[in-house]
Parts: sequence; C-alpha cells; structure tokens
Amino acid sequence: LKNTITTMLEEKQQTIIVLLREKTRKVANLEKWVTTARQAYPLLNFRIVREADISSMSLHDTGSLFCSAVGLIGGHGAGLTNMMWMTHKNSTVVQIIRPEQ
Repeated sequence: LKNTITTMLEEKQQTIIVLLREKTRKVANLEKWVTTARQAYPLLNFRIVREADISSMSLHDTGSLFCSAVGLIGGHGAGLTNMMWMTHKNSTVVQIIRPEQ
C-alpha cells in the first residue's frame, strides 16, 4: 500500500475514496485508520463516502465521483463495483476482507 500511495503522490493524483459500510460487512476502525492515513499523507484527499449516500446518487453523479478518484478502499462487497468508473492509469483498489468472510 505504501508503494501505491507514493506512486499517487508522484503523479499528483490525489483523491482516494474510502467506502464506509454501516450495516453489513462493516470494517472495524475504518474511520480511525483514515484519520491516521490523513496525518501520514497530507497531500492525499481521503474522502469517506457512505454506502447509503452512493445508493441515493444518480448514475451520472456516481460515475463522476469515482472517475475523479485514483484509489478506492473498502470492505468486500458490491460497493466496490463502482471501481469500473475509475479511469486513471494507475487506479488502485484495496478490498478489505474480514477473517470470518
């Protein structure tokens, strides 16, 4: 992950979407992790997006949101399908799978 973040910084592509699931497959301490990541990599924009917010967006708005990102981090599930909108050359997806899955 550190090499990926370094590449993003070098290319000055700075938005990483962090999907926050609040019902099923919730990732423990995700918001705390984002706080730590923001301190470690202040040039990157770690944008927390709640799963419920995505489901209420239009297709155009959803595409625009994910098209602007170079990184996507989230728990295992259908929400990661939106990676198809990511168009940057070195886009990266980090899927977090809990041990019980």
